[in-house]
Amino acid sequence: MVMTSFLYVYTTQLKVTSKVGFLCPDRLYTYTRAPLDMEDYVTKALKKQEKKRYVMGAFRESYHWMLLVFDLGDNILYIFDSARAPKKKYSIRKNILEAWQTYCFMAGRHHP
Repeated sequence: MVMTSFLYVYTTQLKVTSKVGFLCPDRLYTYTRAPLDMEDYVTKALKKQEKKRYVMGAFRESYHWMLLVFDLGDNILYIFDSARAPKKKYSIRKNILEAWQTYCFMAGRHHP
């Protein structure tokens, strides 16, 4: 939550809020209890913010943070993971990729 708040304040100061959107960290964390609800939230949040260039969300899994950056302009999803763990270790990646693919399909975008 602190990271997202910082990014929001920083983008507001730079006056780029029209280009940057955010996902709620609490809603992303629901993945631990209800992964399909989290997927649905991400898909709908991306659709709602589709005029933004970037949509970012901070997520804590295990004992570290990850930053998700959806580049809606170039249709690329970046996952910045400080742990550098193998992709299969953290299951949120699967849910985030499902939400991203669903959004791309709904929005008529082709993802790489």
